[in-house]
Amino acid sequence: MAYKLNKTDGTLLTELVDGQIDTTTCDLTLIGRNYVGFGEAFNENLIKLLENFSSAGAPTTPITGQLWYDRSEGRLKVYDGTGFKSNGPIVSSSQPQMVAGDIWINNLTNKLYFYDGTDLVLVGPVYDNAQGVSGWQVDTVRDRSAVDHTLLKMFVGGSLVAFISNEEYTPTVAEQSLLQITGDVRKGINIVNEDEFRFYGISDSTNSLVTDKIDPDTGLRIKKTASQFLPSDEEEATMSGSLRVRGPDGITLGQSGQFSIKANSDGAIFQNIALNDQLRFRLLSDVDYDGLVLSPATRSLGINLSVDEQPTANLDVRGDVFISGDLTVQGANQVIEATTVTIDDYNLELGHTDTIITLTEPLNSSTAGQLIDGERITQTTSGARANFKRISDDRQTLYLEPISGLFTTTSDNLTADTNGLFYQEDGVTPVYVDSVSQRNNDTANGAGITIKGEPGANADKTIAWINDTVNGTSWTLNDNLNLVDGKQYRINDVMLIQENFGGTFYELGVDIEEALGIRDVGIMDRLRIHSSMTLDELTGVPTITTTSPLTIDSSGTITFKNGASTVMLTGLTTTNYTTGNLTDAANKDYVDTQMESATVALALDTTDMPQAGFGSLVEQVIDILDFLHPAAEKRIGTYARVHTTSFRGTVVDINVESTIDTTSIGADFSDINTVEPYGVTPVSGGSPNQQLISNIGFTGVASGNVILNADDGTTPTPISTRVKRFFKVVDNGGTNEWTSSATGPNGETP
Repeated sequence: MAYKLNKTDGTLLTELVDGQIDTTTCDLTLIGRNYVGFGEAFNENLIKLLENFSSAGAPTTPITGQLWYDRSEGRLKVYDGTGFKSNGPIVSSSQPQMVAGDIWINNLTNKLYFYDGTDLVLVGPVYDNAQGVSGWQVDTVRDRSAVDHTLLKMFVGGSLVAFISNEEYTPTVAEQSLLQITGDVRKGINIVNEDEFRFYGISDSTNSLVTDKIDPDTGLRIKKTASQFLPSDEEEATMSGSLRVRGPDGITLGQSGQFSIKANSDGAIFQNIALNDQLRFRLLSDVDYDGLVLSPATRSLGINLSVDEQPTANLDVRGDVFISGDLTVQGANQVIEATTVTIDDYNLELGHTDTIITLTEPLNSSTAGQLIDGERITQTTSGARANFKRISDDRQTLYLEPISGLFTTTSDNLTADTNGLFYQEDGVTPVYVDSVSQRNNDTANGAGITIKGEPGANADKTIAWINDTVNGTSWTLNDNLNLVDGKQYRINDVMLIQENFGGTFYELGVDIEEALGIRDVGIMDRLRIHSSMTLDELTGVPTITTTSPLTIDSSGTITFKNGASTVMLTGLTTTNYTTGNLTDAANKDYVDTQMESATVALALDTTDMPQAGFGSLVEQVIDILDFLHPAAEKRIGTYARVHTTSFRGTVVDINVESTIDTTSIGADFSDINTVEPYGVTPVSGGSPNQQLISNIGFTGVASGNVILNADDGTTPTPISTRVKRFFKVVDNGGTNEWTSSATGPNGETP
């Protein structure tokens, strides 16, 4: 009788026949009743169960729930009806069907869960793999003494943001790099990005701020409460005592930070933050006013201005100005608008300009820093001396007050009274004068006093010093010099001109013995030469110069002679004689111009032109024009008017038939096919007798008329044969050449 073998759930696995074994239903050998030799199979089944079918390959006929030890992976697996699964945690991208004690790894988020039969509990990590490492991690950090320390690290999105330590130490350089710091690990919470990371919310410990100061009574750090600080969100805040800001940015004022007060190594700085905002110091008085106004837009300073008034100049002072020290004004023009200017000093100096020296290299910084105002500067070879005033920021330009001598650009040493020789930054190589600007007679030329006259009328009155290298230096006045009654004009205490006793006329001084240099003489008894006419011989040639027309009126012949021979009259001006008098004399230049620039008139027969060798008719006409009137003999701008004519011929009334002699022969064309249209079969049809000319000649003379015509475009010639053309002489690289012109000398067209 066969065995019916059922599985645990009651379902039939197989019916086992008596006396037989079954090795195909499952991976164990099933033994039928009365099977001979069952012992071997029975014991092997026990061994397989003990070793859980240990093999590198899976059992071939497993049943659900069967265990298998996979020797290739070293893992115990269970058959779930589909395949063998590891008996460890369940790995799945979605939550599986779980029973109490199951462990599930979500391979999508890389998180580990366990199931207690009721709740699915997250073991860790608390972040998804897409979120990056986030949360606290415990790590060991080694210091530079090879001592290990426990450190708690906080990560957010894969980035280390903070760490906590219960002791202070200096990590190794490698550990500093991992911690993203350059200093020590401090006791407490350490923020990696201290400049940007903030704590938000309220903590009990922030009710008071713990300072670095120690209370001597308690030995603890002193705490500051909120009431001890100035609030930033209130319209008004009050404090007692002084306010001291140590930071370089100082104090900023205004809704949008328009103004700041700060201090640095250069000193105290008051600065407007908004572009071109003004700085005003407003004072309250009976009438409010702006005591000081600084305008950056115009770089101007105003003093004692009305409220909101703008400075009208770089320095605008309303009221009197008292200066107890020296006043130095640098600029091209100084304007003093006053009715009376009073100067207590006895001397007024003009042209008192600085000597400006540019050095070959920057001056040693130590020497430059020790130069003081008024220190004596000397050039060794030239001996020039001057007092120091200032030096440029690049230490290469000196501004000096000259004393004596002229500085030169040669390699002369410069020395200062207290600092010795001028050296470069190395303290060894001297610096010399590269260029110099200093006052001298040339710079003083034209200096003096100007009294302004009528605007735009050249009416200024000047007294100027003129450095005339030919005639000598002198003071020059551009207006009359008038001495009041009783005063004399003297040179070296010698009276030259005075009003004579009684005041009836004026006389030269009795000490004047010679007047060899007199050039301009006023009205005299025998000779009168007004200001419009001068006679001089300054150039060695006697010359009559007039500023008005000169008239020579003689009732007889005027003769120009040089001894016994006549002389050449020269110097005649070139003018527009076409509008002058008919009796005006012309100079040689005018005559040459008229001859060399007279318009050329030419008529040409251009039949059969252009000939070989000429690219165009115009080119051959220019060749003919240059042959007859060479451009080299003409002035630039000379014109030529050229009329060209081309002829054509016509034959009429000539009969040549009577002069023709011909001979002929007869021919039979009857057998010759007639010419038919294309595709038609030819047929015979030629004439049986035809006359053919065998010879032709002229035996007589024919007479008639041949007519030559020059027309303006009528048939049969479609081209005009009478053409008006203009040509002009131009300068082509220094050579006069004829060229075609579209217009004539008066702008006319052909």
